[in-house]
Amino acid sequence: NETTFKRLFGDSVERKSNLEDEDVVVSQVAVGVKKKEQLPDINAAHMLLLENDAVLNWLNDDRGFTIDIVKQFKLGMGKRKFSDGKISQALMFPYFAKGVCVGVKYKSIPPDPKDFRFSAGWDLGLYNEDVIVKDMESLIMCEGETDTLALIAQGYTNVVGVSGCETKKVSYDTLLELP
Repeated sequence: NETTFKRLFGDSVERKSNLEDEDVVVSQVAVGVKKKEQLPDINAAHMLLLENDAVLNWLNDDRGFTIDIVKQFKLGMGKRKFSDGKISQALMFPYFAKGVCVGVKYKSIPPDPKDFRFSAGWDLGLYNEDVIVKDMESLIMCEGETDTLALIAQGYTNVVGVSGCETKKVSYDTLLELP
């Protein structure tokens, strides 16, 4: 497509961000510039979710996420513009690396159509990557945050999630210290 073609030849690629009507430069290969959107207040978003019984019930009943899982992973709620063009409430999955939030994945909440968005400009690694330790015996890799949390809710502790097929991948072999 045109975007891939432009990137191949080092041209800058611009698109509308999924926030309001702000223009965001996604990639300027020639000069290596990438604009990062400001991350939301994770603690405030987490408190909003803890106060929303309807969404907590949906997470528990449909996804199997207990309140302990919601608290442990600091899931939150916030507003986000999705592909339908409207700004909607979204479930927020903060990504942490060494205990610091390095990005957020937003998921639409039913009855809205299924949709996802990421924090613009942030390179998300593995969801729950802080569980990785040197010489660990095993690691389960899932596609996405919800599958990761579903396994953790069932008692597995050595689980990480790949953020999705549309995101820029980090070098997982570095994280996993593979030969």
